Order: sequence, then C-alpha cells, then structure tokens
Amino acid sequence: MALPILMFDERKLTPSFGYLFNPKWLDPEESIVSILWKLGRMNSLSGLAIAAQIGKTTIDPYEGVAASLSEVDTRRLRTALGLKLKQVRGAIIPDRLRNVSSPHFRFCRMCLRRGYHSVVHQLETIHHCPIHGGWLEVQCLHCGEPTPYR
Repeated sequence: MALPILMFDERKLTPSFGYLFNPKWLDPEESIVSILWKLGRMNSLSGLAIAAQIGKTTIDPYEGVAASLSEVDTRRLRTALGLKLKQVRGAIIPDRLRNVSSPHFRFCRMCLRRGYHSVVHQLETIHHCPIHGGWLEVQCLHCGEPTPYR
C-alpha cells in the first residue's frame, strides 16, 4: 500500500497536501504536550516546527512555549487539529492553577510507553499516577536532570 508524501507549510500549522491526525487517538485528560507529540510523530514534524506555530506571539522555538492558556493559541490548534475548543483548553493547565503545577515535565513511565501524558501529572499535589499508581518522575531517564514543561 503506497502512502502519500506529506508536506507542511512551516509558516502555518497546516498541511500543504494533508496530514495524519485523528481526534480518536486522544485519551481523556490528555495534555497538550501529548497531543502535539502524536501530531509530530505521525507526520514526521520536529518539535521546533510545531513550537514555532502554537504560540500567541512569536517565540524562539528552541526555547519552546509554556503549556499555558496565556501562551498557547488554542483557537489555531483547534482549527489545525479538528478538535473542540473545550478539548484543547482542557489539555492545558489553567493559568489560575499554575501555582500548583510543576514547571518541570512530570511523567509516569507506563503512561509514556503508550504515548500518553495527562495534565493531572503536572499537578504537584498528585504524587502517584492516577492510572497506574506508580510514582510520578521528573528526572530525564538519560541525563538525570528535570526537563522544563514547555
């Protein structure tokens, strides 16, 4: 079976000839990071190409975009991914909860193995994965340093 070659217009988060993304791939409470990983993975897009397009303002893609409603252009993502605005907003921790959310990427190894990350994982009041019960981790598995949640 031949697959089409997909090309993206890197000035916009839109495909030139189409792209692969299906809202059915998403699970409840999935984070914006997890949603964008799936978009990038299925379309061979770099994180830099995606980061450059999702901010409300021009950003340095090497620095990234904070996963917050004040910085992410939720309407653009809704249109680009064909999701409901409520679903996109639900994938981002509300700014009023920033004081109880970790600035570092927190994860459950078992969830990551299946390509899932939840906004709940980012809440510092939660210490165990609500799905698997294991401790949430912060350190990179390779270098041992925490990664900014951007």
